[in-house]
Amino acid sequence: MAAATASIAVIGAWYGAGLKETREIKQVRQLLPTTSLPFPLPFPLPSFYTAANAIYNPQKAEARKQATPAERIALLEQTRMGLVSRRTTLEDKIAQLEARSEGREERRVDRGRSF
Repeated sequence: MAAATASIAVIGAWYGAGLKETREIKQVRQLLPTTSLPFPLPFPLPSFYTAANAIYNPQKAEARKQATPAERIALLEQTRMGLVSRRTTLEDKIAQLEARSEGREERRVDRGRSF
Protein backbone atom coordinates (compact mmCIF):
# COMPACT_ATOMS: atom_id res chain seq x y z
CA MET A 1 0.00 0.00 0.00
CA ALA A 2 2.79 2.40 0.94
CA ALA A 3 4.73 1.54 -2.20
CA ALA A 4 1.69 2.23 -4.37
CA THR A 5 1.14 5.61 -2.70
CA ALA A 6 4.80 6.52 -3.09
CA SER A 7 4.85 5.50 -6.73
CA ILE A 8 1.75 7.61 -7.45
CA ALA A 9 3.39 10.60 -5.78
CA VAL A 10 6.61 10.15 -7.75
CA ILE A 11 4.81 9.74 -11.06
CA GLY A 12 2.66 12.81 -10.33
CA ALA A 13 5.70 14.92 -9.51
CA TRP A 14 7.48 13.73 -12.64
CA TYR A 15 4.46 14.43 -14.83
CA GLY A 16 3.98 17.88 -13.26
CA ALA A 17 7.62 18.77 -13.85
CA GLY A 18 7.24 17.78 -17.50
CA LEU A 19 4.16 19.98 -17.86
CA LYS A 20 5.98 22.91 -16.28
CA GLU A 21 8.97 22.50 -18.58
CA THR A 22 6.74 22.33 -21.65
CA ARG A 23 4.93 25.49 -20.57
CA GLU A 24 8.23 27.33 -20.00
CA ILE A 25 9.55 26.26 -23.40
CA LYS A 26 6.41 27.60 -25.07
CA GLN A 27 6.76 30.90 -23.21
CA VAL A 28 10.40 31.29 -24.22
CA ARG A 29 9.69 30.47 -27.85
CA GLN A 30 6.92 33.09 -27.89
CA LEU A 31 9.43 35.69 -26.70
CA LEU A 32 11.88 34.84 -29.47
CA PRO A 33 11.16 36.72 -32.67
CA THR A 34 10.90 34.47 -35.69
CA THR A 35 13.03 36.82 -37.79
CA SER A 36 16.05 36.75 -35.48
CA LEU A 37 16.92 33.14 -36.23
CA PRO A 38 17.26 31.88 -39.79
CA PHE A 39 16.54 28.34 -38.61
CA PRO A 40 14.36 26.66 -35.97
CA LEU A 41 16.02 25.72 -32.73
CA PRO A 42 17.02 22.04 -32.85
CA PHE A 43 16.68 21.78 -29.07
CA PRO A 44 14.40 23.24 -26.43
CA LEU A 45 15.80 26.07 -24.37
CA PRO A 46 16.52 25.14 -20.75
CA SER A 47 13.88 25.99 -18.17
CA PHE A 48 16.15 28.46 -16.34
CA TYR A 49 16.51 30.59 -19.46
CA THR A 50 13.39 32.68 -19.11
CA ALA A 51 15.11 35.92 -20.15
CA ALA A 52 14.87 35.05 -23.83
CA ASN A 53 13.88 38.62 -24.69
CA ALA A 54 17.45 39.54 -23.75
CA ILE A 55 18.61 37.69 -26.87
CA TYR A 56 17.00 40.14 -29.21
CA ASN A 57 15.23 43.33 -28.24
CA PRO A 58 14.52 45.57 -31.24
CA GLN A 59 14.26 48.75 -29.15
CA LYS A 60 17.61 48.16 -27.47
CA ALA A 61 19.22 47.18 -30.77
CA GLU A 62 18.06 50.42 -32.38
CA ALA A 63 19.27 52.44 -29.39
CA ARG A 64 22.68 50.76 -29.62
CA LYS A 65 22.91 51.58 -33.33
CA GLN A 66 22.18 55.25 -32.70
CA ALA A 67 24.49 55.57 -29.68
CA THR A 68 27.59 57.67 -29.88
CA PRO A 69 30.98 55.99 -29.52
CA ALA A 70 31.31 57.35 -25.97
CA GLU A 71 27.93 55.86 -25.04
CA ARG A 72 28.90 52.54 -26.59
CA ILE A 73 32.14 52.51 -24.62
CA ALA A 74 30.26 53.29 -21.41
CA LEU A 75 27.82 50.48 -22.11
CA LEU A 76 30.64 48.05 -22.82
CA GLU A 77 32.46 49.07 -19.63
CA GLN A 78 29.28 48.58 -17.63
CA THR A 79 28.76 45.15 -19.19
CA ARG A 80 32.37 44.26 -18.48
CA MET A 81 32.04 45.25 -14.82
CA GLY A 82 29.00 42.98 -14.49
CA LEU A 83 30.82 40.09 -16.13
CA VAL A 84 33.94 40.57 -13.99
CA SER A 85 31.86 40.58 -10.80
CA ARG A 86 30.10 37.44 -11.99
CA ARG A 87 33.45 35.80 -12.72
CA THR A 88 34.84 36.62 -9.28
CA THR A 89 31.68 35.26 -7.66
CA LEU A 90 32.01 32.03 -9.63
CA GLU A 91 35.72 31.76 -8.85
CA ASP A 92 34.95 32.15 -5.14
CA LYS A 93 32.31 29.43 -5.33
CA ILE A 94 34.73 27.12 -7.13
CA ALA A 95 37.40 27.76 -4.48
CA GLN A 96 34.89 26.98 -1.72
CA LEU A 97 33.86 23.76 -3.45
CA GLU A 98 37.48 22.72 -3.90
CA ALA A 99 38.21 23.44 -0.23
CA ARG A 100 35.19 21.38 0.83
CA SER A 101 36.28 18.56 -1.46
CA GLU A 102 39.81 18.60 -0.03
CA GLY A 103 38.38 18.57 3.49
CA ARG A 104 36.29 15.52 2.68
CA GLU A 105 39.30 13.72 1.22
CA GLU A 106 41.34 14.48 4.36
CA ARG A 107 38.56 13.13 6.56
CA ARG A 108 38.42 9.94 4.49
CA VAL A 109 42.17 9.49 4.89
CA ASP A 110 41.94 10.11 8.65
CA ARG A 111 39.15 7.55 8.98
CA GLY A 112 41.20 4.97 7.14
CA ARG A 113 44.15 5.44 9.49
CA SER A 114 42.10 5.14 12.65
CA PHE A 115 41.12 1.54 12.03
